[in-house]
Amino acid sequence: RALELEARRAFVATVRTLITLLFAKDTCTGEHSQKVALLAEGLALQCGIAEEEAIYIKLGALLHDVGKIGVPEYVLCKPDRLTEEETALMRRHVHHGEQALAGVPRMKEVRAMVLHHHEWWNGGGYPAGLCGEEIPLGARVIAVVDAYDAMTSDRPYRTRLPHSVAVERLRQGAGTQFDPILVGKLFKYLDAIGDAEPHDNASILDWEFLEEFCPVV
Repeated sequence: RALELEARRAFVATVRTLITLLFAKDTCTGEHSQKVALLAEGLALQCGIAEEEAIYIKLGALLHDVGKIGVPEYVLCKPDRLTEEETALMRRHVHHGEQALAGVPRMKEVRAMVLHHHEWWNGGGYPAGLCGEEIPLGARVIAVVDAYDAMTSDRPYRTRLPHSVAVERLRQGAGTQFDPILVGKLFKYLDAIGDAEPHDNASILDWEFLEEFCPVV
């Protein structure tokens, strides 16, 4: 029992350390990750996904950009369009993130979400060009809410877009970039919580959800 408790504490400490490093690298990315985690959990539950799996998706969303710790700051914070070389460096973040979690127990599903959250429904994404249901469900959930929060948040290269514009762009991307069913479910979730900008006050994450993971192989 003592060993299990110690393992839990080590697991929570590892995840929190990774997020702390991400915040130190880029505060905007750290805050974005927390908001995406909360939105991903809400969308997962809206889809009828079991609570245990929704918690895994929440963790995958929290860690989806942790690989950006390995991206040069001049690329991560560049206020202009990235060059082809810089884009290649940025895209490496999915590999960096997956590798950062390689030694953490019980993270196989989460690692897959981190690696594949930039895949496109039509196969046009990266890194593996997966399409449709070849893409892990958690990665598909993260892809939709990641895009929504990115569009409705300030970025180095632009100010936030209105909720209505983000919704229209998601609608346009349904069936090409995004799982069309999940796009529709996200709209229902946003309507259900009754706030056009539901993530504005979502930067405070309840870390207790990590205690539900028992990192004992």
